[in-house]
Amino acid sequence: MSQLPNSYILQNEPKEYLVQAPNHCGMFAIKGILSAYKKDAKKDPRDYQPNRLGRLIGWTFPWTFEQVLSQYGFFSSVGWVVNTSHKEKIARLKELIMKHKAVILLIGNGYQRDGRFNLFRSRFTSHWITIWGYADKQECFYIYDSAVPKNLHDRSIPIGNVQRSYQVVLRDWSALSIPFMRNLYIAVNDSSST
Repeated sequence: MSQLPNSYILQNEPKEYLVQAPNHCGMFAIKGILSAYKKDAKKDPRDYQPNRLGRLIGWTFPWTFEQVLSQYGFFSSVGWVVNTSHKEKIARLKELIMKHKAVILLIGNGYQRDGRFNLFRSRFTSHWITIWGYADKQECFYIYDSAVPKNLHDRSIPIGNVQRSYQVVLRDWSALSIPFMRNLYIAVNDSSST
C-alpha cells in the first residue's frame, strides 16, 4: 500500500446539501454528485429515480446508481471491503476517495432526527451517504448525508454537511444485519477515467 496523504478533499463540491424526506437517499446522493460536476438537470432528486417502484417506496438499489449516472457520463462500480482490519478498511476508503469522483457507502442508519444514535435501528435501516474527503489529524471523513437535518449541518468543515470519525463510519458501514449489504461501496468516475 502506497503512502497516502494526511488529508484529501475532492475538488468539486455539491452545489447544496439538500435534506431528504423519509426515503430516496440514493437519489439525493446522485443529485449531489451531479451538481458537483455541473450535470444536475432536475430540481427534485426523486425525479432521477428511473422506475415506478423506486419512486413509490424510495429505495435505491446498487445497480440503480449505474443506470442513472451513466446517462450523465459517469461510470460506477460496486464493491465490498471484507475480511480486512479496521486500519485496512480506512486505508481502502481513502484510496477510493483519491481515485474517484465520488464514493457512495451503504450504511446502517441509526441516526435519529435529533442526532442521537440507535444501534438497534442501524441493523435494519439502510441508507446511502457520499464521502467527499478525509483528514487524519481529526481522524474523520467529510460526508454528505441527506438525512441530517439542516440545523445539524456542520458549516465548519471544508466539504460535506457532516464529519464522522473513522471509527463511527466503520461502525455504520458494517452495521446492517444482512451480510451482503455490509461494507458495500459504489465508486464513481467519469467515463473517460475507466
